[in-house]
Amino acid sequence: APSISTQSMSTVTVVDIGSYSLKVGESSDTRPAHELYSCLAYKEKDNQYLPNDSFLSSHNSKQFVQNGQISDPEAFSIKLNSLLQYYPNMYNCVSLLQPYYSTSQERQQLAEIQFEKYNCKALHFGSQETSAALGAGCQTAMVIDLGHGVSKTVPVVDGHALEGNLMYLNGELLQQKLLIEAQQQLNNSAHYETLNQFQRKFLGSDFLQFFCSVSEQPVDLVSFEFSNSQSYNLPDGSQITINNPCQTLPECYFNTNIFQVFSSENLKFYSLQYQFLQTVLEKPAQVKRELIQNIILCGGVSRMNNLQNRLRTELESIFAVQNLSGKPKFIDYKCDQRHLTFFGGSAIASLGVFGYMVSSAQEWREEGIVGVERRRM
Repeated sequence: APSISTQSMSTVTVVDIGSYSLKVGESSDTRPAHELYSCLAYKEKDNQYLPNDSFLSSHNSKQFVQNGQISDPEAFSIKLNSLLQYYPNMYNCVSLLQPYYSTSQERQQLAEIQFEKYNCKALHFGSQETSAALGAGCQTAMVIDLGHGVSKTVPVVDGHALEGNLMYLNGELLQQKLLIEAQQQLNNSAHYETLNQFQRKFLGSDFLQFFCSVSEQPVDLVSFEFSNSQSYNLPDGSQITINNPCQTLPECYFNTNIFQVFSSENLKFYSLQYQFLQTVLEKPAQVKRELIQNIILCGGVSRMNNLQNRLRTELESIFAVQNLSGKPKFIDYKCDQRHLTFFGGSAIASLGVFGYMVSSAQEWREEGIVGVERRRM
């Protein structure tokens, strides 16, 4: 019979895996104590990874998380291991929060490294979407997570994340377009360096939040004046002027035609409100009502000004067209939108029943990935 993890769950290291950063802390923490870039400096001459983020400015870097999924488990584990000085008991139990579409192969590779290379005693694979829902106090909810690498609309029903819809318009694309637009407006190299320093100092979501604001009403492409511009004061006191197109970048989430104005990329995607509708219509009537009444907006990009109000307006409009009863209701929660998934995962790791969700090293030796998959939340 498979063994049940019996070691103390008093110390659990919780890791929310994101395309931009890893958010790391311990169970019962309300926010991550450490936030690390999801990339490693790489010394090509010696074929060596450099785990300290301070090397990123002077060396080439390799991204090990793409679209929310770990593309290089070895690099991820090296980065995580660099925090051992802060978490000496880290390998007593590690909880890794992943998107619902992560694969069994990805978990097998991670489990093998954690158990066999780092002698991890217990390992837990949790759902980011479920963690976000429970962190906001809901067992059934529609989680809209707008992140750096991917935007997703995922129904969580009775504490289980179901298949949702992915939108490959993300914070990274918007940030790239914003930087290109901003750099074209800079009139000297000093301002250019100021902007680059500002970008490096702050998270991508902070960068977008500083410049971008969502229009409360749909933008009319015919009458919109793209020649308008706006000035911004950077933290060092210098000022840059950026044309209006960058201010309308968030409109891409609601009107897919807008994106073609800013980009020549052939990126096909549905609007955020249409993705929500698609996901809701697939569910039974009772579940449908709960999802509409429990909408959770999270992720770094969701912090942009007016985004929630605009999404509410768009949903009410599309509900009226589809004759859907009820008004969309967004759940308020206390923590930062970037940290909701971590907060929920930390709370789950504090539960008395958490030991039943964990795979022990002994269970790994006995059953391998089969035991890990059975305990996965």
